[in-house]
Amino acid sequence: MCKDKNTEAIVNPKKLYSKNNRVRVILDFDDVIAAFLRAVIKAYNEQNGTNFKPADMSAWDLTKSLNCTLDDLYSIFRAPGFFENLEPKRGAVGAIRELINSTRYDLYIVTATSDDDGSELQEKLRWLKKYLPEFNRKRIISCQDKEIIRADVIVDDKVENLQKCSPYMFCILMDSPTNKDCNEFVRISRLKELPSLLDEIFYNNDKGIKHFQKEVEPAIIEAQNDPNKEVKDISEEVKIHYSRKVKGN
Repeated sequence: MCKDKNTEAIVNPKKLYSKNNRVRVILDFDDVIAAFLRAVIKAYNEQNGTNFKPADMSAWDLTKSLNCTLDDLYSIFRAPGFFENLEPKRGAVGAIRELINSTRYDLYIVTATSDDDGSELQEKLRWLKKYLPEFNRKRIISCQDKEIIRADVIVDDKVENLQKCSPYMFCILMDSPTNKDCNEFVRISRLKELPSLLDEIFYNNDKGIKHFQKEVEPAIIEAQNDPNKEVKDISEEVKIHYSRKVKGN
């Protein structure tokens, strides 16, 4: 596991800019913002007289841990009102507000939906209107294949999503019983950790990526074009300045 977040991460400088020069951040909805897993387990126990706990879920595919069918799960989270009535993950609403108010980040929610009529997405939109009315609801995207979306950062609890997205963006894993064996990505336990982590990666001191873009990268390019100056290969400079030691709390 990688709970301590002492993980070195290399961010590709060619994939950093949003159109307005703010960092573009993708957030998953289920189990990043809203407590999906807890609600599914509770409903399943009530229907079947079982006593499962979220900690018992060892895989993202819940049918394996619950020994049930996909239709059994669909009967739970396709029930009217399921997504609209999810509880927020602890600290998630405050963290998103902090990111919005900072004006440093462009936030998008990219979420997979399981229905064909759009009702699940509509419920998630109503959830956002209730808990985060300041969030731009035009920036919630229903998408099964998140790797086709381009951003600077993605936060997700599904390891397979991050594995597919890792060539294109910086990946942060939201802690969950279903991904407890992953050690590939920087891990956060709650979304309230995200604002300070993003600030550390992109803005802090003379190691932040935004500082590199503004101050360091132009100097390297200028030096490369000056035959009287010696400069390391630009890929080595990029590696030095984009290497992040993400410190634990």
